[in-house]
Amino acid sequence: MAMALRRLSSTINKPFSNATSIYRTSSSLSAHEKDKSRADWTKQLNEPLEVVDPEIADIIELEKARQWKGFELIPSENFTSLSVMQAVGSVMTNKYSEGYPGARYYGGNEYIDMAETLCQKRALEAFRLDPAKWGVNVQSLSGSPSNFQVYTALLKPHERIMALDLPHGGHLSHGYQTDTKKISAVSIFFETMPYRLNESTGYIDYDQLEKSAALFRPKLIVAGASAYARLYDYARVRKVCDKQKAVLLADMAHISGLVAAGVIPSPFDYADIVTTTTHKSLRGPRGAMIFFRKGVKEINKQGKEVLYDFEDKINQAVFPGLQGGPHNHTITGLAVALKQAMTPEFKNYQEQVLSNCATFAQSLLEKGYDLVSGGTDNHLVLVNLRNKGIDGSRVEKVLEAVHIAANKNTVPGDVSAMVPGGIRMGTPALTSRGFVEEDFKKVAEYFDAAVKLALKIKENTNGTKLKDFVAAMQSDEQIQSKIADLRLKVEEYAKQFPTIGFEKETMKYDVYKRQVLYDFEDKINQAVFPGLQGGPHNHTITGLAVALKQAMTPEFKNYQEQVLSNCATFAQSLLEKGYDLVSGGTDNHLVLVNLRNKGIDGSRVEKVLEAVHIAANKNTVPGDVSAMVPGGIRMGTPALTSRGFVEEDFKKVAEYFDAAVKLALKIKENTNGTKLKDFVAAMQSDEQIQSKIADLRLKVEEYAKQFPTIGFEKETMKYGK
Repeated sequence: MAMALRRLSSTINKPFSNATSIYRTSSSLSAHEKDKSRADWTKQLNEPLEVVDPEIADIIELEKARQWKGFELIPSENFTSLSVMQAVGSVMTNKYSEGYPGARYYGGNEYIDMAETLCQKRALEAFRLDPAKWGVNVQSLSGSPSNFQVYTALLKPHERIMALDLPHGGHLSHGYQTDTKKISAVSIFFETMPYRLNESTGYIDYDQLEKSAALFRPKLIVAGASAYARLYDYARVRKVCDKQKAVLLADMAHISGLVAAGVIPSPFDYADIVTTTTHKSLRGPRGAMIFFRKGVKEINKQGKEVLYDFEDKINQAVFPGLQGGPHNHTITGLAVALKQAMTPEFKNYQEQVLSNCATFAQSLLEKGYDLVSGGTDNHLVLVNLRNKGIDGSRVEKVLEAVHIAANKNTVPGDVSAMVPGGIRMGTPALTSRGFVEEDFKKVAEYFDAAVKLALKIKENTNGTKLKDFVAAMQSDEQIQSKIADLRLKVEEYAKQFPTIGFEKETMKYDVYKRQVLYDFEDKINQAVFPGLQGGPHNHTITGLAVALKQAMTPEFKNYQEQVLSNCATFAQSLLEKGYDLVSGGTDNHLVLVNLRNKGIDGSRVEKVLEAVHIAANKNTVPGDVSAMVPGGIRMGTPALTSRGFVEEDFKKVAEYFDAAVKLALKIKENTNGTKLKDFVAAMQSDEQIQSKIADLRLKVEEYAKQFPTIGFEKETMKYGK
């Protein structure tokens, strides 16, 4: 990395040469400046959120107030650090990078590669894994997609999966289905069979799992849960997998932070594949990782080494199998979180999570609550409310009204997931804010008060439906007064503790308001969640709302008109230089150049373009016989137009592109060998070519540096000379 940064520094700081070639005459400059004045969108792009979109800024402020003044007890939630949020909200969001480090489909990914490679390195280090024996894919967008990617990588359609049943603590992405409906898309594409808890103990029934596996003969068994308060016996599941020659997938989404800290047993000693989300106990951004074994699996009867074959299959399933470009801002934020996960403070935090949860569980037991499995060994408790005469949905409504965020959850014995009998709560988020054991005794008191309120409301409800319960809660003045009193106690208690990721002094609101969400088409929503995804990426949705507001401004329309005009000019300039464009031109934001008539392919031209700091991507064109040797280059005008480029600038871009192609042809002439690596070797070893590349790169850089940066100030750049 240091060498890469030094190369960058030396490139940026080269003395200015051939300056006259990039200056225009005063008359042409005046005309060009007039053209550039039309680029009124660049100012908008660098304005702060409060100016661009006060409505979304306001919603964010309301959410800050909610997080500060309430109890976050949902065990799958946490408060990520300021440094992670800064990385996620950085310029790393701007880059497309389909592929993997060193093998991207797009150019311009030198620093994206550095970030992803560092993230992978830290992921292995955080879980104390030997890189010769384990690999990791950090591109998966979230937990449910990561599990589906593993299934599609290792299984054929309709092969068999066993996983913990959803009402017994499992997760939707493990293939949940009812007697009448396939809820998870996993159960549509694969055959799934659940294993369950022993309902008398609340622990996983491993004996029955072994018997069921012998009959069902699964190809893959999932060891992982969403609402199981005990530790997995990975050794026992491994034994079952070995008997059935099944793959063991450990889904540690909930517990990965505890595993990284070494405070609970690790699944890596037994699993073939390990998946995890990154935003729960690991306290990173919203993403996922897939770990896979590599290297020697066994020695066969002939005495030869048999290697694991997971790596290529997993990577292929993620991209291009089920995803396109990775979310580089998330990967960068994850790298930060993984660094934090290797600190003494992180281990202290995870130890406190466990201690807090044990105290919380004991306090609830002392108040007469029935906990599934009788307690907890990890970060969560699952309360079975049936002995109290009420269900989780009704209690959840009261908890939310008093600013305690918890979630209803199925428990063993439930006949319907629509009327769950339990409440699931966890300690990671409030522990991040500094809660310790005595605080969770207080949380248990407030929870108990909310349940008693829910029972009182149920007594006064006319009707059996949840909406009748809500109507009774909202219409009873005495109940509303008690809710207000309890909410005030919760808020005053929560306000004693630090906020995470923002300063209390910067908050606009010290109240907590409700928002009503839209409802959309059932089939689409079902396919997104719970069909193929778990929790949404709320930071992305919030940023999208801001972008959509900008898309309704006059500046945005001006920008898009300029995108089209720039692309038409760019296309015409390329045609005039003898380039063959697929379809003969463009009607939108891109051009697809067929380089076959020039006697060269897109892969080689892309290498030269990247060397001179022009980011474009190789692309297949009609007539190509192999996608591995694409005949074209795809280029578009949106990004440079965002920076203020107009028609005259794209004529210049066409000149630089043409110069790069001519350089590529020259290199090809001097190449010994037919492979791309031979071309790259020739390019890097020829001093005359390297000099010409350096000259062209300088011209490109000096031209680009005239235009505004977007999303950051040039003056704040570390490498900006």
